[in-house]
Amino acid sequence: MIEFQVHSFESATLRVSRLAAFQPDPLLAILGNLLRGQTLRHFDQESGPAGKWADLQPSTMARKRGGQILFDTGRLRGSIGIAAGHNQVEVGTSVAYAGFHQQGTRKMVARPFVGLTAADHDEIERATHTFIASLIA
Repeated sequence: MIEFQVHSFESATLRVSRLAAFQPDPLLAILGNLLRGQTLRHFDQESGPAGKWADLQPSTMARKRGGQILFDTGRLRGSIGIAAGHNQVEVGTSVAYAGFHQQGTRKMVARPFVGLTAADHDEIERATHTFIASLIA
């Protein structure tokens, strides 16, 4: 025989109604900001979804203003933005040369900065669980 007791039916009803009224926009905004932060962290750590970026060639180092990979003027890193809505969230940039760095060329090795590492996936999952838990708390 299976037995169970409901001690606070009103509380359970309230929690279920919060889930039933779930709107994705607040969660998408949270995840969008998280994705943007993760992408900026890729710049800071000089790594991305494919791992550590390749070192710069000596000729490139000689003409750069600083030693950080994918950072000269800061334009590319500063352009990282998000678009959330319509049940999706996107992170990216409109800087024309971003694709060359992301995918590489015949003469330039790829240094992907947009994309998810395993740690990024875990962070997104934790944020999603926290958000859902806040709905039923």
